[in-house]
Amino acid sequence: AVGVSHEVLLSGQDREALDRVVAAMAALAQEHLGEFNRIKAEIPRSIALAFLPLAPVGAYLKAISRLQGRAAEQVAEITPLYRQWLFLRAGLGRA
Repeated sequence: AVGVSHEVLLSGQDREALDRVVAAMAALAQEHLGEFNRIKAEIPRSIALAFLPLAPVGAYLKAISRLQGRAAEQVAEITPLYRQWLFLRAGLGRA
């Protein structure tokens, strides 16, 4: 889909190829997260907390997008306080 063979991807030699792969995967994840955000109001309250782990996903996707191809070798981080804030907001139904 982004014109990269698995050999090139696994070798890590082509930085532009890694950038394209990471961008495509982050965009796909963002699409899925957007779809979840569109339907989350329909989720019964009794099971809504099961989806709480999704709270920081958007922030992590932004961090991954900032790293671009370096995300293949470096962990994308958000601050622990911000991560907890996202969980709190989601748990209170404000996210």
